[in-house]
Amino acid sequence: MYIQVVLDRITAFSEYTKMVSGVAECGNYAEVTHRNKTRTLKTHMVFKLVPGWKLGGYFVHTYYPPPLSSVRDLHELPVDWSKCEVTGSSVRTLRAPSVR
Repeated sequence: MYIQVVLDRITAFSEYTKMVSGVAECGNYAEVTHRNKTRTLKTHMVFKLVPGWKLGGYFVHTYYPPPLSSVRDLHELPVDWSKCEVTGSSVRTLRAPSVR
C-alpha cells in the first residue's frame, strides 16, 4: 500500500530533524491507538528560527485511517501515471497532470 508508506513518513516525527530543514528537535511523547483504529500522537517540536533563536511547541495529531471502501493503493487512483513528472530537489513531489 503506497498510501500507507506516505502516511508512515508523515507521522515519523522522530525523523523530522533529518527530513525537514529548520526542525532542531522532534519526537512523540505519547502515542495512543484507539479501538476504532484512530491514532493520537502527541509531539514536541523545536524549530530553528535564526541563529541563537528557537521556538518550541507541543502538538496533538489525530490520524484517521481510511475506511475500507477508500483508495488503498496509488494505482487505484484515476490518474494517467504515464504522464506524471517528479519535481523538487530534496523533497520529491509527484505531479499528476490529468485525471481519467
